[in-house]
Amino acid sequence: MVRDEAPQKRDRVAVMTAVPGTDAHGLPGSVTWHSGLSFKDPGTEWKTVYNRNSRPVVIERSFGRGTIVIATDTYFVSNEAMRRERNPDLLAWLVGGNSTVIFDETHFGIRENPGIAALGRKYRLTGVFGGVLLLALLFIWKNSLSLVPPFEDERRDREQGVWSGRDTLSGLSGLLRRTISGRQILDVCFEEWKKSLPKRPGPSGDELKRAQAISDAEKKRTAKERDPVQAYRAISTLLSERKRLP
Repeated sequence: MVRDEAPQKRDRVAVMTAVPGTDAHGLPGSVTWHSGLSFKDPGTEWKTVYNRNSRPVVIERSFGRGTIVIATDTYFVSNEAMRRERNPDLLAWLVGGNSTVIFDETHFGIRENPGIAALGRKYRLTGVFGGVLLLALLFIWKNSLSLVPPFEDERRDREQGVWSGRDTLSGLSGLLRRTISGRQILDVCFEEWKKSLPKRPGPSGDELKRAQAISDAEKKRTAKERDPVQAYRAISTLLSERKRLP
């Protein structure tokens, strides 16, 4: 637990003294302290390194193969302290025998967010990205331009607007889809069927009226309720029943 002294007793610039026995580690006997914070009852596993007014301000404990050091002030490791009041012995004791020191300054907003380009440079994937880009360009070029010149017949057909690959039924189906909407398909089919009646034996007047009633009922429905396929099947069923009669 960290405790802050009362305002009337707080001395922001004070001298902290080393605990007896720490001089053997080469630590300075006293260091200027710029904080009124101190630790309260840190526990027996923590060893006091420096205290201020008999209160611990720097403590240490063993952890794994190393130790953890916690201080209530950071002035002695700041750039200002490096210029005005340098304590190389204390800093050397903090680093210990390690050759690498990591400063975590994410609380200052200083952090690195590598993107795809940074990861590519880190793992040397620049050549892979270049190859993928080259393949993409070749694919676009292949589909936009033909490497084989067209045959004379094909070129002549294209100039005349003739396209092969479809039969007459496919062409008629495509033409109907482009010129007749789904809402009009039943009416058009029914009217064309009635035009063909004089050329062949047709249904009786009653059957024609019933078929007309089915078509009219389909017209009165809303766009969401319309089902031209079902209406067409109903008319076909009506006419097929006449053919089955003896």
